[in-house]
Amino acid sequence: MAIIILALLLLIALCVIQIVILSRESKRNYKFFHLLENSPDGFRIVENGLMTYSNSRFCEMTGYSKSELFEKPYQLIFTSESLPIVEENIKLRTQLQSSSYEAELLRKDGSSLPVIVAGQPVVDKNGNRIGNCGVFTDISKLKMVEADLRLAEQRLFHSQKLEALGQLSGGIAHDFNNLLAVIIGNLEILNERYPNLEGASKYIDRAIQGANKASGLTRRLLAFSRKQGLNSKSTNLNALIVGITDLLSGSVGGYITINVNIPSDLWSAQIDAAQLETVLVNLVINSKDAMPNGGTILISCENKNFSEKSDYVIAKNLSPGDYIKLSVEDNGEGIAPENITRIFEPFFTTKGVGKGNGLGMSIAYGFAKESNGCLDVQSELKKGTIVSLYLPRSTEKDL
Repeated sequence: MAIIILALLLLIALCVIQIVILSRESKRNYKFFHLLENSPDGFRIVENGLMTYSNSRFCEMTGYSKSELFEKPYQLIFTSESLPIVEENIKLRTQLQSSSYEAELLRKDGSSLPVIVAGQPVVDKNGNRIGNCGVFTDISKLKMVEADLRLAEQRLFHSQKLEALGQLSGGIAHDFNNLLAVIIGNLEILNERYPNLEGASKYIDRAIQGANKASGLTRRLLAFSRKQGLNSKSTNLNALIVGITDLLSGSVGGYITINVNIPSDLWSAQIDAAQLETVLVNLVINSKDAMPNGGTILISCENKNFSEKSDYVIAKNLSPGDYIKLSVEDNGEGIAPENITRIFEPFFTTKGVGKGNGLGMSIAYGFAKESNGCLDVQSELKKGTIVSLYLPRSTEKDL
């Protein structure tokens, strides 16, 4: 009887010990799963090709509930483009190898989510693989930062390219202008000394006219390279545009209509009025050439204010403050995407031979920069183009 009682006591003691062990194990498991459920990353376990556990974050990332993911094929949550690399990495699990790779999750609503997957095999106490587990880190914000960085790099490259072209064209134009000054000067002296030289006078006049045109071309190049200073004054853009409208209408012909939309409370701009008139003529002629069958050109202005955190200030490297947006809009052929980044390059043109010198947009770009503003172009094929100058507001009285 004593032996039986002793045996029962030992059995009870073993049960108590087992209960204590299970309790401790349960606490450890609870802590482990509590950690998984509150992880900022997604976590998922796959056994025999089926998902057997997904934490809350993983459900949030995929848009599915735990029950919807339970015992579903792991292929369900990857895009078709990502499946090849997923399968390649899963083969490594059979060799008990871990790996990390980039993939895209296919969410329940059909959208995709870029992630970094850190996968490793799940093994039992004997070292045999019984499944796979993966940690999923959302990198969508990182992708956005990378895209912004690439865009910034492209803009920097384009800016440096234009700066280099400006320096090159400015240096050539400066030297060429000096040579032209000598040629024009000598031709004028020749014309004065021999006014009645038989048959030669008209040719001398033509040579002077040609040299003057070439001198005008070099001035445009100098404007692009910002080596020609601007005579910036407070300017009433409303009066300037109204005053030049007749000239603009005459330059486009009767088959194109020019409309003007300027608010009465438009601010004055700190600019070189003569240079702006030249820029406007160039932009309007570009619009005319883009509408061979006729159309409409809209010249509009509006007041704009940019704060320090404005996307436009950051993207265009503008100083925060007040600006006047002056736009020339047409409903012409538009500019092809592959050409949009080249339109500010000197001598680049999509027009036929003899129909343009490719300096109109480069002059506008140089003028905007020299005026401490910027230029923006929006265009869509078969729909038209909008060229917008952002010019600084003047704090002085109009002259």
